[in-house]
Amino acid sequence: MTADFGANVGYIISKAGFQSGAFEASELTNIKLMTWKEFQLEFEEQWYWQHLTKQVKQQLEPILYI
Repeated sequence: MTADFGANVGYIISKAGFQSGAFEASELTNIKLMTWKEFQLEFEEQWYWQHLTKQVKQQLEPILYI
């Protein structure tokens, strides 16, 4: 059985960058080639508000209402 998760884009992350052929091969696809730094910059704010703040709230709630 295969499952469809509804993804509409894929990311390939490289520590050192990509050869020119990789960019050419990905041009007409839904694959984005990024360095780790570019990936972090693209998702930093989204991760902060959707993940980190929820985790901090979960950890602090028990002690805030003592």
